[in-house]
Amino acid sequence: MISPSLEQKSHGIGARIDGVYSKGNTALLIDDLITRAESKLEAIRVLESAELTVRNVTVLVDREQGGIQELRNRGYDCRAALPLSELLETYKSTARITNDDYLRTKHYLEVNA
Repeated sequence: MISPSLEQKSHGIGARIDGVYSKGNTALLIDDLITRAESKLEAIRVLESAELTVRNVTVLVDREQGGIQELRNRGYDCRAALPLSELLETYKSTARITNDDYLRTKHYLEVNA
């Protein structure tokens, strides 16, 4: 397992990638969620600048705001375990959020898609 750093470190050896890897290895980028794709693309740039190959990105939650499609448009396959809309439906149906919170969040997602 390796971990790209989006900022240059001022401690240690200042490497942009923590962990052991070899040039030419293939890396799977894993993250908790995707909104638009900016941070995923930056992490991919860090990995590719170290001569690693990135083809796939996996995230836990897709906020459904265009990130997956943006990565696909740039040639990367991206998959999410859950879309945010599915989580919202579950939270609403199990009374973890109010109907007002559900509607407000759905509206926010539609306006910011």
